[in-house]
Amino acid sequence: MLFTLLLCSQLTVNLEPTSPVVRFGDSFELTTTISNPQQLTLAGYQLGFGWDADALQMPSAPYVGPTDVLQDLFMFNAPPYGSGWASTPSAGDGIGREYAFLLGVALTAGSQFSGTSGDLFRVPFIATQAIQQAPVSFKIDEFANEINQSTIISDSSGSSLPVTLINANVEVVPNISVSGTYQIGSSFSLELHDEPGHDYWILASLAPAYINLNSVMGTLLVDPTSPSFRILGTGVTGVTPSIISRNIPSNPNLVGRTAYFQAASGTGADRRMSNSCQFAIL
Repeated sequence: MLFTLLLCSQLTVNLEPTSPVVRFGDSFELTTTISNPQQLTLAGYQLGFGWDADALQMPSAPYVGPTDVLQDLFMFNAPPYGSGWASTPSAGDGIGREYAFLLGVALTAGSQFSGTSGDLFRVPFIATQAIQQAPVSFKIDEFANEINQSTIISDSSGSSLPVTLINANVEVVPNISVSGTYQIGSSFSLELHDEPGHDYWILASLAPAYINLNSVMGTLLVDPTSPSFRILGTGVTGVTPSIISRNIPSNPNLVGRTAYFQAASGTGADRRMSNSCQFAIL
């Protein structure tokens, strides 16, 4: 039993973003690391992971750094840097959940790895406009069944070793969410997440929009031409989320209407639009 427990915990592969919070327009890297506390001799790996292309763009191809391990042969299929998969074309169409599959092999005994920890490869990303307040996930083996290839770490004999897989998340800011009962006469709260020190404006409208302001600020998602358009609040972001609470008017004519909200955070070249959130008035 003790041997089995040790065997099952020999290796850990971990996805590690440069930062757990990234601002719309900022670049970061996802590094894949391996922990090998028993210093087993490793000769190769294959690994796949999924991410959300609606929130994160891959501006250039995955690569290995000078100190990364098992890199004599490094290959990948990571659309748009790869052909994708006929068995699951949606994982390579640039929309929603995408998938990258990577492989690294030591071609000589001298380049095999027996250290306690090392990096396998790195993938560059750029955060786009937030699509939600919840963090965006990187999931190992998300499409493993669809492409019929799972993550494998192999030893010098080519045998597959037990490995623990640890996923990662990043939160794209600014982002906004709303909570409440949404009944006329009741209150609701809007919660804005962003880096500290940015002036912000909370926008509201009873009509949605899709107005591309520019590639830096993003898209305006509430209609500023609607008579219902309002700036509900302003302030400066701090180290904790910014929260404003407002009341829904006790007007029966509002029942069944949908209220839309968005934040503009930052000034000048630092201004970014958040995702939108909404609720139906009850």
